[in-house]
Amino acid sequence: MHPDVTSESTFGGNKSHEVTKNTKTHEELFVQSMLRAFFVLSCLRGPSASATAIIASVSVASHLAVSPSGYDRRIRQYLPHYDELIAETTRALRYSLRPIRLIVDLGVGTAALSRACLDEVPSARVWGIDEDAAMLEVARARLGRRASRATLVEGSFLTTPIPSCDAIVASYALHHIRSTRAKQAFYTRCFRALRPGGVLAIGDCAPASTARGFEQELDGWIAHMASSCGGTSKARRIYRSWGDEDTYLPLALEQRLLERAGLQVDVPWRRSPFAVIVGVKRKPTRHSA
Repeated sequence: MHPDVTSESTFGGNKSHEVTKNTKTHEELFVQSMLRAFFVLSCLRGPSASATAIIASVSVASHLAVSPSGYDRRIRQYLPHYDELIAETTRALRYSLRPIRLIVDLGVGTAALSRACLDEVPSARVWGIDEDAAMLEVARARLGRRASRATLVEGSFLTTPIPSCDAIVASYALHHIRSTRAKQAFYTRCFRALRPGGVLAIGDCAPASTARGFEQELDGWIAHMASSCGGTSKARRIYRSWGDEDTYLPLALEQRLLERAGLQVDVPWRRSPFAVIVGVKRKPTRHSA
C-alpha cells in the first residue's frame, strides 16, 4: 500500500471509505489491539460504525490480560527501532534549560516512556494521560515502585488541560491528531503549558516530504513487520488496518509547526521514517519586552 498525499502534505493510510465485511484473521485483530495504545483506537472495519465502536472499546489490557513485557515483545515485531526511539526520546530531556520536576506523558500507554523518564530524572514526577483505563493499570504494573511518583489520568490529551510542567513527552501518540491546523493548535497548547526553558520531546513517525520518499521508507517498515508476521502481503494488510486512523506529517512540516508555536527545534535522532523531534521553550532574555 502506497500512502496518499493530502492537500496538507500529510501521509496516511488507505483513504478509501468503502464499507467492507470484517474478514480479518485472529492475528490481525490481535495486532490491532496490541497497537491500540500507540495507534489510538485502531479501527476494525465492519458493517457499521456502531459495531466498530463496540469492538474498539474492548481494552487490550482487560481483553488480552497482557503483561508489560508481553506487550513489548509483540510491539517490537511491528515497530522497528522501538527501544531506540524510547531511549532517544528520554535522552532528549537533557535539552531542558531548567530543572525538571514534572514531566507530562501524552498517551502514556503501558508507561514504557514514563518509566524511562523517571529513571533519567530521579527527582521528577510524571503526569500521564491515556483514554484507556485498563491500559493505565498495565502502566501502573510497569512502573512498580515508581508509581508513587506518577499521576495517571484517564482522558484524551486533545481535550484535557495540560498542567504547567517542565517537560512534555510523547511516543507514537501525536500522529492521531488528524490535521495540520489541529496539530498547530495543539503545539501552541504545549508551548503554553511548558515553563520557560522547558522541553517538548516527540518520538513518532515523521516521514520524508515526498510521497516517493515515504514510499521508500515504508518499504523498510513493511520488511521489518514481514519478518515476524508471515510475509510482505500480511504486513501490508496489517499496516492498512490502522492506516486510516493515522496522519503522518512530514518531518520538515513538524519542525515548522513547532517553530511557529514558539519552540526552538532540533532533531537529535532519525531512523526513517521515525524520528525524535525536540522543541525548547526559550527563557525570556533580560532585554525582552
